[in-house]
Amino acid sequence: ECRKPVLWPEYAFEAECAEFVNGDKERYSVAFDSSLYLYYRALIELREKNIALRSGSHRVVLLDNRRMILGYARQSGANRVFVLINYSDEPQECRLLFTDVLEGTKIDAPLQRMTFYADRDGLTVTVPARTGTVLIPRM
Repeated sequence: ECRKPVLWPEYAFEAECAEFVNGDKERYSVAFDSSLYLYYRALIELREKNIALRSGSHRVVLLDNRRMILGYARQSGANRVFVLINYSDEPQECRLLFTDVLEGTKIDAPLQRMTFYADRDGLTVTVPARTGTVLIPRM
């Protein structure tokens, strides 16, 4: 399915099944998903606005195989972005430790339309199951 075309709203698609993936022969309808489309648009906009997501350094800042969490930082000049990914089926509380982000610094989570504030040495956020969170400190 990773080679499927984008499901644009102006096209009709035949029903599909997952028989070749998991043996399930039940057919399901396939249609444009406006919420998924808007989510992809938000990701593209976020990448366009933050050079750190296109180039610059990359370092792992959180890795917990047992809880299935990955966190990394991208930085290009003054633009820094933290990405937390939760691969598990449960929400996970994640603690990012900062050495150079001052207490009280605003940290935006644009995909969730939320703002957090750094505490004395970091930030704790809960990442929903099977999703990710992008955090951008306002420096």
